[in-house]
Amino acid sequence: MLESINYEKVYEYDTLKLGITIIVTISNGAESRQVRAKIDTGAENCIFERKHGERLSVEIESGREQIFSTTTGNFIAYGHELSLSVLDIETVSTVYFAKEESFAMF
Repeated sequence: MLESINYEKVYEYDTLKLGITIIVTISNGAESRQVRAKIDTGAENCIFERKHGERLSVEIESGREQIFSTTTGNFIAYGHELSLSVLDIETVSTVYFAKEESFAMF
């Protein structure tokens, strides 16, 4: 017997690019900003470029400092509790903004 699954909404992303890149909305009070973000469902943290926090009037260094380690080295980011909307799911979460302006995700 053939089974099928039907979804109310379908979200598409460019399968030719590495990883899953979608539009995410970050909000700080009444200010919000849509940004392209890589989605990793197994990640422990959300990390964004510094410029996105600054455009939301976030005082970057006032957040909780965290050192992140990668295969290419370490970097510092600061955590802030903001609203995050991904694929029509909105939540309040701690998101991190990189300390260095040169930090780029893409």
